[in-house]
Amino acid sequence: IKLLFPVALIPDYPDLLGVASVVLGFLGFLIALTVFIVSRPERRALFFFGWFLIALLPFLNIFPIGNLMANRYLYHAAIPFFGLLFSSLEVRLSVKKVVPFGCAVALVFGVATFHWSGATSRPVAYWERAASLNPDSFKANYNLAMQLYNRRDISRAERFCKKAVDIAPDSVRAVRLWAMISSELGRHDEALRAFERVLELD
Repeated sequence: IKLLFPVALIPDYPDLLGVASVVLGFLGFLIALTVFIVSRPERRALFFFGWFLIALLPFLNIFPIGNLMANRYLYHAAIPFFGLLFSSLEVRLSVKKVVPFGCAVALVFGVATFHWSGATSRPVAYWERAASLNPDSFKANYNLAMQLYNRRDISRAERFCKKAVDIAPDSVRAVRLWAMISSELGRHDEALRAFERVLELD
């Protein structure tokens, strides 16, 4: 379902979409479009099928890549997937009709990707979305707590920091943040215990 409609993918990563990523993605689209226009239908389908299998490798995690949030890689697999789809449509429709449709789909997906690539410029909203999509993510809860703490929204920061500590009780940075939040809220004994815990872990 997410391959056809890649929405609500977990944005649990901090990197912005760099220029190299944009260039490579655009080149991939141009390659797909060129192959679709100039190749024979049977070779075209074979090309997109092979590309699709390769693009799925990070998502399948057959070879562990240390990244549990791999569903965002479906954006890459979506290019050859739709190439296969348009190849099948070509049997009934002319290339002149299929190519503009494919370009329109690519434009929609490109705009959505560009939008979310800049989401880290709105860090609170970004990490709120990440935490809502994956409530058990330590990174999402901790980073959201830190952003809220820096904005002096201590009560909300407390809630997400508590969750982060529950998920990773031996995390030095989470326990340290919990100590700072406890101190801000006037719970000095609890803050002292948390700071002592930081010294034990560090």
